[in-house]
Amino acid sequence: VAEGWLGFALVSYLKGELKSGFNIVSEETNLKRHIQNTEMVVTGEGKIDAQTAQGKVLSRLGKLCQDEKKPLIAIGGIVKSDLYIPGIIKYYEISTLAKDKNDAMKNADYYLERIGKKIGKSNA
Repeated sequence: VAEGWLGFALVSYLKGELKSGFNIVSEETNLKRHIQNTEMVVTGEGKIDAQTAQGKVLSRLGKLCQDEKKPLIAIGGIVKSDLYIPGIIKYYEISTLAKDKNDAMKNADYYLERIGKKIGKSNA
């Protein structure tokens, strides 16, 4: 069940059960096993900031990668530079490569490919 007011209503009146969306997806896709069988995990988020570190998907993925001793690289459209999320070894930010927000969004595939090449060359 989703969290928030809808979740509250379903739990209160219909005897629903709150579950973490990350946990559901992680279990259904066998994410832990996939992480165990890889050398590195690369993920993306539109904006990586303090809110991201407060239990959102990226912070949960970081914890899982840290537990499995697998490096996690995060790519964001925007990344707040003073941020630390356990498990993430490197951040890449598209907006530092693009001319402006419109360019970043319109040419995201181009910038992701450039970042991917950097990751491949540096192995992080």
